[in-house]
Amino acid sequence: MSVLILPFQKRGHPTAVLWSCLLLLMAQAIPQDMTAQDLNAVPRVHSSRPQIASERRWEVGTSPIFEAGRLGNSDALDLFGVRGVVRLNDGTTVVANSGQVELLFLSPSGSLVSRSGGRGDGPGEFRQIGKIGRYRGDSVFAMDYARGALSFFNSSGQFGRSLQLHSLVEHGYWPAGALADGRMVFFSDAFMIGGGAFPQDSTWAFILDLETLVADTIGRFPKSDAGNPPGALALGPTSVMTVGAGNVYWGRGDAFEFREYTGAGELQRIISKRWEPIRVTDKDWDRHGQARFESLRRSRSSNPEELVRRARQEHERIDHAEHLPAFITAFVDSQENLWVREYPLTGVHDASWFVFSPDGQWVTTLEMPFGFSLYDAGPDWVLGIYKDELDVEVVQLRPLLK
Repeated sequence: MSVLILPFQKRGHPTAVLWSCLLLLMAQAIPQDMTAQDLNAVPRVHSSRPQIASERRWEVGTSPIFEAGRLGNSDALDLFGVRGVVRLNDGTTVVANSGQVELLFLSPSGSLVSRSGGRGDGPGEFRQIGKIGRYRGDSVFAMDYARGALSFFNSSGQFGRSLQLHSLVEHGYWPAGALADGRMVFFSDAFMIGGGAFPQDSTWAFILDLETLVADTIGRFPKSDAGNPPGALALGPTSVMTVGAGNVYWGRGDAFEFREYTGAGELQRIISKRWEPIRVTDKDWDRHGQARFESLRRSRSSNPEELVRRARQEHERIDHAEHLPAFITAFVDSQENLWVREYPLTGVHDASWFVFSPDGQWVTTLEMPFGFSLYDAGPDWVLGIYKDELDVEVVQLRPLLK
């Protein structure tokens, strides 16, 4: 169902009254959770094994095509707290460097082209950099959660425009990504509507055309159980949403299953694979905690031991789920393949990545090099952040061998 959003005012900000009307309309348009009978009528693509045999599966090359930010390099990058890395159609790499509250734009060979952002409240500035993503292929969007602002930059780092989102909904809503036509997909936690609220265990999603201000609703889904709301189990199922050129994917880690929605918000298929839950023992939980504490000790915090103390108290106070969720994150690459990361248990086991074709078939399984965190991929490359033995963050573009 499409809902027309009332126009922006001249200053570029909708009033709270107008948006309250919009949210009431959307609340009525959002369907309840689909019944088992409804879901059974949706086409399913289930894989028992990958299409590519294990001896021929894709691999990530050991030697980077380029790297930026390593100590001793001449690029003068000081990366800390990287929140995202994406590669645009022209080969530009964009890095969300939260430590310096900036976006870095790197050439196809990895050299620094420009810096954008910086700390502040002016056009193109940030208080806090959160999610970034491709926008129309040749631009990037960046979310400032502290200001509730969504900003857009071209591939050379030039600021284009900003949309103020923070004041629209009391408890906020966030971008999951952008479709190829420029429409944005948003999801929200519970928020107040006319004195009421959606149940605290649900989140809702819609697709918004930033030019016409028409929204297509997708649906309402369960939220993550991993520590939110308070009292939930650690390692609980994680709700994941990601966006491709024309589709939106949502899944929850209590099963290895993703629902695929069209650009009109219609459920078109369910993608799943064989999955055997991994049991979490008390020993596993302790090893996971120790690995987390050691990571905090190596952080750049002015008082890392205080972070460790708090983390230890939290670790001893909360309970953990009996089994690990199926996955923790996902993204869609430049070829419209869906990449899904198995839920990791730090200090216990490494997590694999599972790749699904645009038609939903499980294609292959990959292991990442030690210390390398994957963010983006293309036909013959993967892009991510490598942490060396000193926990220095390095941008790496590596070959993808098929």
